[in-house]
Amino acid sequence: MNKTKKLIAGVSSASVAVMLSGCNDQAQDIPPEPTDTECQDWEWDEDDGVYECDDTGSRYFGHYYHGGSYYKGKNSLLKSSAYNPTKVVRVSKAVDLASEEVKDLADKS
Repeated sequence: MNKTKKLIAGVSSASVAVMLSGCNDQAQDIPPEPTDTECQDWEWDEDDGVYECDDTGSRYFGHYYHGGSYYKGKNSLLKSSAYNPTKVVRVSKAVDLASEEVKDLADKS
């Protein structure tokens, strides 16, 4: 019974960490897809928290879109003062840590 209680406590703390980080409803965290007619196929890049144009017929193919602006490549995106990846990284780390904690507790029981 002690192992079960530890596992439940770990799952509960992991759930709290995810909720506090704002990851429990990721659909709301993703900004709306750009509506520009120049690109018909946008892909969400979860790691960078931006959209990337995946329309091979578009002049914006391979460009990143963030906060109403287009960026020709990742370097120009990263150099922009308007881009702040801190929130994306912080949320990803919270989810990773919570997942690792639950896995470790499950392995111990």
